[in-house]
Amino acid sequence: MGTNVLDLDWDVLIVLDSCRVDALRAIADEYPFLDAIEELWSVGGHSGEWMAHTFDRRHDETLSTTAYLSANPHTKSVFEDDMNAEDKHIERLSRYGSWDVVSPGEFGRIEHIWRHEVTNERGPGGQTDGYTPPRHVTDRGIAVSRNYDFDNVILHYMQPHHPYVAAAVTDGRELYEHEKEPWEYMRKTGDRGTVLETYLDELRFVLDDVETLLNNLDADAVAITADHGEAFGEHAVYEHHAGSLHPSVRRVAWVTTDATDSRSYTPQLDSSADSGRHAEDILEHLGYISEAR
Repeated sequence: MGTNVLDLDWDVLIVLDSCRVDALRAIADEYPFLDAIEELWSVGGHSGEWMAHTFDRRHDETLSTTAYLSANPHTKSVFEDDMNAEDKHIERLSRYGSWDVVSPGEFGRIEHIWRHEVTNERGPGGQTDGYTPPRHVTDRGIAVSRNYDFDNVILHYMQPHHPYVAAAVTDGRELYEHEKEPWEYMRKTGDRGTVLETYLDELRFVLDDVETLLNNLDADAVAITADHGEAFGEHAVYEHHAGSLHPSVRRVAWVTTDATDSRSYTPQLDSSADSGRHAEDILEHLGYISEAR
């Protein structure tokens, strides 16, 4: 069920993790590249499920000339660990699903951008082992597009997935409760509005970088979408999970635009820099793995 993005026409695909359609529409007038926002039904309710359904061997010919540059640590679980992981969602997928996922070597190029993030240092928002900032993805997207000639490039940003760090980065402080644990905060306080506004700020955080990206690569057909959306208490559902059919989770945006390289920005991230980050640590920070593992 759902539309596989590899069956659609694009040169560059920008994936915003956990992005809701209505959220994108709410701030569309702030970004000229968000013109007509259409919708499609995602193939997954969770990043791992979306990857497993999207990058299957039925599309191996397309993927052989595709660069997939991802800040999402589920790339390790799906492509390197053969759907074996401590993440409860991946475990559920491997138990009940039948998958024919390509191996890392079947991509034209695959980069685990989350491995570039620092460890044992204060990251975005003051937390240690924080998730990958959007600039890392933007840097690699620009560099790969300028230096290589892939037929297709996929850039998978982690934002606006929680924890919501945008305001904390601006203010130079640690995360507030509603930024770090939004679901627990909403259940405890009933304050949905604060979390939604914070979520929109996180979306702006990544869209500002997308704007830089679109001004620094050449592509006739750019598409902006999401792997899945997010539920904020509609019908008593929060977050997102594998197998979800909740419309707030499975309905995602589809926006088309183009890009022109003005050479106004020079990427800073060195692709050879590997911080040694472990995917499990990041997944724990994102709430997928219990601390008592």
